[in-house]
Amino acid sequence: MINILLFGARGRMGQLICAEYSQMNFNADKKAIVSIIAGIEHGEHPDIGKTISGIPIVAPGDKLPSADVWVDFSLADPAIEHAVMAAENRIPIVIAATGFTGQQLNILNDLSEGCPILLASNLSVGMGTMDWIVGESAKMLGEDFDPSLVEYHHSTKKDAPSGTALRLIDRIQANGSSQPQTAAMRVGGAIGEHQVRFVGKYEELIITHRAWSRQAFSSGIDRAAMFLLDSAPGFYTVRDMFSGE
Repeated sequence: MINILLFGARGRMGQLICAEYSQMNFNADKKAIVSIIAGIEHGEHPDIGKTISGIPIVAPGDKLPSADVWVDFSLADPAIEHAVMAAENRIPIVIAATGFTGQQLNILNDLSEGCPILLASNLSVGMGTMDWIVGESAKMLGEDFDPSLVEYHHSTKKDAPSGTALRLIDRIQANGSSQPQTAAMRVGGAIGEHQVRFVGKYEELIITHRAWSRQAFSSGIDRAAMFLLDSAPGFYTVRDMFSGE
């Protein structure tokens, strides 16, 4: 059994995940069970002390239940605090929060000397595949094709561009292509869409990932938890998880 603490449990993604994991979930070969044993929220949250979907909601200042892996869907600033706690206790942590500054990313990298840290702005299998395709496409097409990226998310999403978009931009540039033109749209209830175009003189390549449900983002939690349990302390990305490196 893999016991998980979920930080940001009453946020948009956290609520979905708690509902999904209110029953024990088995992986494909049914050798592992993933269970959320507690949801963590900031101390002033009105749901502190309640049990929702069978999961107790507690504050980070409380004595936290023992867990194998922490999963963080909160915000950048509290996620740093949670990573400090994880490193102090040598507990692997999946950080799915976004909006980190360069300085905060350096802090996470330093903290990863004490525990495995997986920075995962997007845990979906489809996006992990798109990440690879975009990198390979940039490598093959090179500077003869002009890259661009457009992303859509709901109107209340705070960071723009998204963490996933920033990762795709890095993949494009790291593989020999130029800085892509980008646009970050925050409209209505859009769940998430990323489209990368490589436009040449006579043709173009369009790569699109579109999420129909937020369950696409939560579906990788089992895999992320198992990946970290098998990993030494270090700073990992979703690409490491999907490639098995």
